[in-house]
Amino acid sequence: MVTLRRSATLAALLCLSSCASAPGEPSPLPAPSSPAAPTFPPAPTATAAVQTASTATPPASPPASPTVVDAAGCVREPRRHGVQFVLEHHASTVAERLGRPPVAGDFEGAQTCLSTATLPDVDGDGVAEVVVSEGCSWGNAAALQLLYFSARGCPRFAGALLNGELAPRAESAGGVRDLEATWSNGCAGGDFAWTHYRWDGEAYRVLDQATCHLCADSDTPRRPPGANNHPQCKAEAKRRGVSLR
Repeated sequence: MVTLRRSATLAALLCLSSCASAPGEPSPLPAPSSPAAPTFPPAPTATAAVQTASTATPPASPPASPTVVDAAGCVREPRRHGVQFVLEHHASTVAERLGRPPVAGDFEGAQTCLSTATLPDVDGDGVAEVVVSEGCSWGNAAALQLLYFSARGCPRFAGALLNGELAPRAESAGGVRDLEATWSNGCAGGDFAWTHYRWDGEAYRVLDQATCHLCADSDTPRRPPGANNHPQCKAEAKRRGVSLR
């Protein structure tokens, strides 16, 4: 009886280590595993965002320089055209004032010797003309005056006049009004040179001139005989109430 129990015990131990499951008996299922955590694409970095914005919005191009004279010959920038004219044709006179050769920057800004003004219509289109003047390099009350006709919407350079302030006259030639100018020679304008200009189809030319001496200062030397015989001198003396000597 003891032997039988030992044999049964030994058989049970051997079965635990080597026997398979009994036929028809299901094998134990593995324990369920935990679900995998979901994955996401990495968030864009700050550098990538900057690069994206930079690519999406390119930098603005610098503004184009204004056209001085267009393909049709219209002067769209009279002041800049005037600067070019002075540098090309009168640089030596301006250099005497500056003590060095002038450059374009000498005429930029409001505090320079270059000014822009208007002149009542002279070319017959009902629009005022433009005058660009360099008023420091040619003496008292005189200026290099560059005239630009409005020319029915296509402004044209009408030439350079070296004189005092220009004013239209009633007379005209070829549909363009005459001009006159007075250049003071001293005595607060009492002595002056007067010039009458007429348009010849290409430029203004001198039609008449006079030098008048209307200074009332008693210390002023006597004028030569006939100095004020010109009709313009007499008319101006009458207008000013000055007695001719």
